[in-house]
Amino acid sequence: MKKQILLILAIACTCFLSPAYSSEKLESAKLLHHVFFWLNEPDDKQVIKEFYKGLEMLADIEVIRELTYGVPAGTPREVVDNSYTVYYVSTFDNAEDLQAYDVHPIHKEFVDKYKSYWNKVIVYDVIQTRK
Repeated sequence: MKKQILLILAIACTCFLSPAYSSEKLESAKLLHHVFFWLNEPDDKQVIKEFYKGLEMLADIEVIRELTYGVPAGTPREVVDNSYTVYYVSTFDNAEDLQAYDVHPIHKEFVDKYKSYWNKVIVYDVIQTRK
């Protein structure tokens, strides 16, 4: 019974704290756009260097506040996923800016030019709660 009550409380808290409950909050929140790429040639340093050039193109998109990228640190912890090849994160002032980025010609050019480099991509968009 105690476990059931704790489960119900956990679900209730999750629903209450979920950013999806308010589209107004999402529209005004600072967003972090995390992208993990699994490249077709993960051990080829030249390919990664060329891919970085593509990511640098994105820095010219005016709605991006910050961006950075890199490779897995290879930390030997059970909870760490080191299977991706390149990581990229950019910061946006709000959801409107993230949407503008998504359809921006430079972003579209990046995807068109470099999509053949990867075989898998995962994106996590996160509302920043600590400033």
